[in-house]
Amino acid sequence: MHRATVDAEARVANLRAAAHARWAVAWLSGVVVLCLCVVAALFVYLGRLYRYLEDIDTIVLIISNVGILTAGILIGARWMIRQLDDHSSDNASD
Repeated sequence: MHRATVDAEARVANLRAAAHARWAVAWLSGVVVLCLCVVAALFVYLGRLYRYLEDIDTIVLIISNVGILTAGILIGARWMIRQLDDHSSDNASD
């Protein structure tokens, strides 16, 4: 094989691995956000069922904490995807 063909195949393999890593980060952050929402809904439902959450401030506190955690997860996922993009572009230029 020619050297150019081997280099092109290596670049394609690096890009494919980087794309796979980006999708893995996106799916993982989505699953974590979904789990947070389910747990928050469960807390609110059980709290209402057993009369623990009569005060609206407690519900707002639960929802705001889930919102803050969700924002942190999404920001962290975006940071990780940018790091993967930078790493893949460094490998592609070599």
